[in-house]
Amino acid sequence: MAMWNSIGRLVVLPAALLVASCGGPGPTHRQLSTLPDGGSVAAPTYYGLYAMTGDGLVRLNGDSSWERKTWSDRNDLAGNTRFLVYSRWLSMDATAEDKAIVLQRVAHVRSSRMNDGRVVVRPQQWAAPNLAQYRIPLRFAPVPGHTDMLIAAPTARLQPGLYSLSFRAPESWSSRFGVGWTHVAISQYKSRYCVDKLPQGFVPCQGPVTIAANTGNLSIRHLTSSRMDGNGPPRVVIVGDIVNTSTSEVSVPPFNVSLLGARHQVLQSLHDVNVNMPAMMPGRSYRFRIVVTNAATGATQVRVTPAA
Repeated sequence: MAMWNSIGRLVVLPAALLVASCGGPGPTHRQLSTLPDGGSVAAPTYYGLYAMTGDGLVRLNGDSSWERKTWSDRNDLAGNTRFLVYSRWLSMDATAEDKAIVLQRVAHVRSSRMNDGRVVVRPQQWAAPNLAQYRIPLRFAPVPGHTDMLIAAPTARLQPGLYSLSFRAPESWSSRFGVGWTHVAISQYKSRYCVDKLPQGFVPCQGPVTIAANTGNLSIRHLTSSRMDGNGPPRVVIVGDIVNTSTSEVSVPPFNVSLLGARHQVLQSLHDVNVNMPAMMPGRSYRFRIVVTNAATGATQVRVTPAA
């Protein structure tokens, strides 16, 4: 009988113990199956997602508590790891394999833009963004004699990083794992694999993320920034809306602008930037544009705040 030990690796118990098989969400034991490439795989006990390693199978999916407890077993998989998907739906569902089984890189979520235009910085958030450039091509192979199992192999060796494997079916699962993750420079990975979350979905990071502080009855919304490094000195262009949320006329103060680095350190500051809007009537909004010339290199965030 095949059972899971405390760290999630498949172990094979002596034959004398097979009579003590326990129930679960799948058959309790299956024999070794020969694969098309001449290798073999021991069918797991439970339905789910598995990584095929030199030591056997490592289960990938589980509840959040289980995921945390077994992370050390899943964060250093090899680049040539293949995957086993075990589900009753593989025998029943005609969904195309490349749509039902998805492998993609996990990206750092730098910021989230709310529906009202506010931007929230997310220094510790990660996500599988469902973007084409993050998806890893797979080739598929059956497990002879097991229509409820399928092997998914990346078409090229996986590079060190953080990944997500998903099975999208009525019985769906998703899990994260690392390939050589303990040896990855996290700050460099965040910079290379970076996305911003918009109300309509994820987009690749482009230029520094822009955050703002509101002042009194004025709200700064839909703030964006882009870096322009073409001819001439590098520039950061900041565009946004000022909205008068009060019921009376409000004077618009100048703003302070700061370019921040990856560790939130201030790299460059502009003080008392006038947006040329002396006053605003109730409920009105004004589109402004600020250009930072000779912009500091390495800026990952732009902060806009009202001048004192």
